[in-house]
Amino acid sequence: MKLPPSSWIVLSLLSVGKAFTNKEIITLTGLSPRTVRYAIQKLRENRLIAEEWNFEDARQVRYRKDDPDGYKTEEKDPGCRNCAGTQRRSCSGA
Repeated sequence: MKLPPSSWIVLSLLSVGKAFTNKEIITLTGLSPRTVRYAIQKLRENRLIAEEWNFEDARQVRYRKDDPDGYKTEEKDPGCRNCAGTQRRSCSGA
């Protein structure tokens, strides 16, 4: 996948598992606002990030790294013998 260097910088920031606003990404990466907007656009086009509501300020959205399965890794049941040692993210117990 061909992405500009700025997109890789933003994606690595979002890989920490926390969602960030556009302003926070600009501050933390040191990239210009226009560069961050372009990087986010490319990441959204490639479906690598997702938007979520910012309940602190409804005028802004937060960006997070997208999970293609739609599950959070925390949903994996570490005590389930069916899930132990597998790549499963959630289990019905069957």
